Amino acid sequence: MKEISKKERFRQEKEKAKLKKRIIFWTIIIIFFGGLTYWITQSAKNSPSFTDPSVDSNEVPSGQIHWHPNLEIKIDGESITIPNNIGIEPGSHSPTHTHDEGDGTIHLENSNPKAQPETMAVGYFFNLWKKPFNETCVLDRCESNDGGELHMYVNGEENFEFEKYVFKGEDKILIEYTS
Repeated sequence: MKEISKKERFRQEKEKAKLKKRIIFWTIIIIFFGGLTYWITQSAKNSPSFTDPSVDSNEVPSGQIHWHPNLEIKIDGESITIPNNIGIEPGSHSPTHTHDEGDGTIHLENSNPKAQPETMAVGYFFNLWKKPFNETCVLDRCESNDGGELHMYVNGEENFEFEKYVFKGEDKILIEYTS
């Protein structure tokens, strides 16, 4: 059996260490991109499907916004609490979301709303919340079910755009359903 010199053994060990480092490096890269791909597909799966083409993008500002309209929902005179953290997921949040104020404040934070005009619509917020809203239904109440009436008011004036209404700055929106 041929004996290897110290120099040769050192060179072989060095090569093994290099190979081990390469394997670790590529394993980390594969795990990182696999995780990134998983996160992107999960985010896309959980994003709302409100892409109503009739949302008037002319009403959407072209510059960065940070607005706080207020949304109040009343059913038969009783105020409905809008939950905290709608549109907020670990590590990300929708350009339309709530925090933990509990007072109906909707946060619109978008660096380019023209690129995503649907995110400015009231219907988009309800889709994030996973609750129905249109000209005949809000939450679990529909005119066709019990003959009730649904009205929407924006800054004190009745509005008939319902889910297509585009939020503006400091809007005060009241959605009222009466059985």
